Amino acid sequence: MNAKSLKPTLKLSRKKATKKPEHKSAGELHDFKVVARKGGGFGIWFDGRDMLLPTSEVFWTPSRTYAEFAMNILAEGGEEHFNENRTLLCHECTLFIGFSSGIVAPEKKPIAEFKADPAFYATYDPIHSLCAGPEKVDQLERLQPFRAFCDDREIKPPSWPQIWIERPDGSTDFRDVIKANSAKEGDPESLHYFETLEREFRMLSQSQIAVVHTYFSFCDSCQGHPFVLPLLLVKGLCTPKELAEGFLATLCIIPGVFSEVSKAEYNREIKKIERDAERALFFLNYH
Repeated sequence: MNAKSLKPTLKLSRKKATKKPEHKSAGELHDFKVVARKGGGFGIWFDGRDMLLPTSEVFWTPSRTYAEFAMNILAEGGEEHFNENRTLLCHECTLFIGFSSGIVAPEKKPIAEFKADPAFYATYDPIHSLCAGPEKVDQLERLQPFRAFCDDREIKPPSWPQIWIERPDGSTDFRDVIKANSAKEGDPESLHYFETLEREFRMLSQSQIAVVHTYFSFCDSCQGHPFVLPLLLVKGLCTPKELAEGFLATLCIIPGVFSEVSKAEYNREIKKIERDAERALFFLNYH
């Protein structure tokens, strides 16, 4: 997702508008129901068989309430949720499904590696590569929770070149990334910052880690993967709206500040990201 992706592509026609076909929800087209699984937990049956995640894994959650919530959300939508084989698609409207087990698309980094080196994966966050010009003021205004987090812990985030961050081949050590992108050898301020992020991450529950990992894996863009704002979300240090506004700000998506950003498209994107963050918090209430 970038500024260009938010540019409206709809062109108005002079022809007389035709009536749109009636939209039918998935619940009207298919049979959904929550089922208890052997060994505990709950899944969703979709036309008489287990519903699958994009990885072809069976959807599973220990919470019946969450399974019912997920089922109702999917049933309210249409066919756009599913592949031809009735596997869930990987896109924003099904982002929250990955929270149930921390499973994401197989080509992404598996959660075990993510948990082993959280400071290294945090270096992918575009929050560390804000603009160098006057636009940075507008970005920082939308990152107040992040600034408060840093101030409270007396840490200073790095200021790296925008978009491209160098990562030495074969290394998963965040210290190597710091050395490659910082003017000072070792950069003690950045070192302390990433050590603090890792310490905060280590205090999360397994469910909270699954949420951060899912955001990192699904919300990637040409400018990086979010880590810090999802961390703040699950710790109760930012609201869904603050996460949405802050994430778009890190991607240089602010109407009136960056070119080719439509206010209407921006507001729609904010609502979608905010909605998924609310679903993440709902998930955490039941796991």
